[in-house]
Amino acid sequence: MHPIARAPLAAFAVSAFLVPSAFAGHPRLSLQQMLKQADLGFHGRVVSMREEAVPEKGMAFTHVTLRVIDVIFNRTPEPIGDLIELTFAGGTVDGKIVKVSDVPEFTVDEEVVALVLHDGKRYASPVVGGHQGLFRVLRDETSGALYPVTEGRRGIDHVAKGEVVTTAKVTSVRGGAVSYADASPNAEVAKAPPPQPTPGSPASAARETRIEEPRPQRLMGLTEFLGALKEQYQQLPAGAR
Repeated sequence: MHPIARAPLAAFAVSAFLVPSAFAGHPRLSLQQMLKQADLGFHGRVVSMREEAVPEKGMAFTHVTLRVIDVIFNRTPEPIGDLIELTFAGGTVDGKIVKVSDVPEFTVDEEVVALVLHDGKRYASPVVGGHQGLFRVLRDETSGALYPVTEGRRGIDHVAKGEVVTTAKVTSVRGGAVSYADASPNAEVAKAPPPQPTPGSPASAARETRIEEPRPQRLMGLTEFLGALKEQYQQLPAGAR
């Protein structure tokens, strides 16, 4: 477990209220790491949001209520009901909008798949790994079929070996046909991560190690994705479930 993943908001009071950017730059987590850290994984629909201002600290929180459609796993001591409320740092206080880095925002009626902390404590964001544990649900514009995408709108190619393998940025899906943010041809998934840029020439190193992103014709659908998450969770060691 990453040492700051479960630290409650109180431990970051200065960062949360004075230096929101301190929440940026979460280390990359594999799917297995996220499943180990999260208390709860579920698919739900946002039904309402309400703000709570804390004027004395110049801060606000947004309480997001979601209707639970499917529970992927639950390691909390209590069963999960039809509705769940998650609290996120950010909102409106004294007429000013407060935003915190790496804290997701929501809209009513959108569907999400979320891996979250749910232990009764208040965090800047209960989503594991910043935005990494949150997947938005994209709807096919003609068939209505559902597809999970990352916060950056990358589609899901497949899930294997404790990893979610993503595609290039998706703009839309119509009749199962995927449109991507640029029209580059399909490319193979990189077999190894790019080398780190050298301190002396980061821009040059970044250009030399650019990797094309896959653009498959078909994305992993929501039902298939939820099944893969449940399977990956069951593959965790007994002590981690």
